[in-house]
Amino acid sequence: MSKARPFLLPATFTALLTLGLGTGTAFAEYKPVSDEELTMNRELHEDVHQTLFFLQRAHYRPATLDDSFSSSVLDTYLDLLDPNKLYFTASDVQSFEPYRYKLDDILKRRDAEV
Repeated sequence: MSKARPFLLPATFTALLTLGLGTGTAFAEYKPVSDEELTMNRELHEDVHQTLFFLQRAHYRPATLDDSFSSSVLDTYLDLLDPNKLYFTASDVQSFEPYRYKLDDILKRRDAEV
């Protein structure tokens, strides 16, 4: 029997929410993370599944997961992380571009591995 656990937003969305609601300065503690923790596992798979459900069915304005959605998510992600364009270089932003139209596909596969 699987142990029931409360709904938790995936780490990326939690970080975005925290940064977006912060008072301007975000402090983070650096914690090394092993490669195993960065790999898709059952718990992360379930988080992706729940996020997909809430985006498509339980949100007050359900999202259509398509390339437009993916592009919008990437733009919002970058704007929330670096609204004044102080931290990311142009090459950093360019390194995200291969994923601009793939985020919807990753969610649909219920896989966060890239």
